[in-house]
Amino acid sequence: MNETKVSDGKAKSSGCAGVILNLTPLVSVFLAMCTVAFSIYQYHSQRQLEERVRLRSQIRSDLDQLTTFPKNKAVTLSEVEFLLGDLDELIQRSADAEGKPESAQNDRNRITKVLYDSAQQDCDYDEKRDVDFSIKVFDSWRGYKDYLKSDPELIWDLLFHYNDSLGKLHGQIPRFISQIEYDKKTSQYTDPPGTTDAEDSHLRHFEDLVIGFNKHLELLDQSSQLRNDLIKQFQAATCNEKLTKAQFGLSFDPKTDPESFSDCLKYTEKR
Repeated sequence: MNETKVSDGKAKSSGCAGVILNLTPLVSVFLAMCTVAFSIYQYHSQRQLEERVRLRSQIRSDLDQLTTFPKNKAVTLSEVEFLLGDLDELIQRSADAEGKPESAQNDRNRITKVLYDSAQQDCDYDEKRDVDFSIKVFDSWRGYKDYLKSDPELIWDLLFHYNDSLGKLHGQIPRFISQIEYDKKTSQYTDPPGTTDAEDSHLRHFEDLVIGFNKHLELLDQSSQLRNDLIKQFQAATCNEKLTKAQFGLSFDPKTDPESFSDCLKYTEKR
């Protein structure tokens, strides 16, 4: 009896050992597969992290180049257009890489404010290239117009610079600015008779100031007082009632507001 129990015990032990021996290769393969899978996971996680870091770095680099435009004369308008498009694509790719779709809009909102600040605070509208930068951002950056519409005072602050530069141009070439005519149907300007080459050299700058001013002004409600006040400032800066009427369908009699049109009235007296 005892011999039988011993034999049964040995048989069971032998059977367990055999099972373990048989399972050992499978366990080894499973552990090896887990190790490989974990290594692959780590590799992809590292690559995703590196890609996110690279995208964020490129976004910062593009934005830095854009905001240095006013001071860095080596940056061209074609580069500005490329950088704006590249930024938009990078923002979306970064949001996809992070798995956070909402971050794309958050980034766009943040960059929109940075671009506005650059246009409003850093640009010199006495320089044609800076006027063109403002127009390029307006035309090319998604969400920029909505940002301006959200607070009309932003438009007022920006167009102050446009009108200020128009006033300076009038100070340099008063006859040209106050007498130049515009045909809205053909979108053509007509120089005053006897225009000199020196006066005509300012035409492109003047045209861009008017174009940029008009684009921003169109964001305002047609009946708003803010719009009317900006148009009055435009006329006071250019001393050109006929041009103002042709551009905006609205003009003012300088004599009804001698304070706003004091420079224009003085110029008229001298002519």
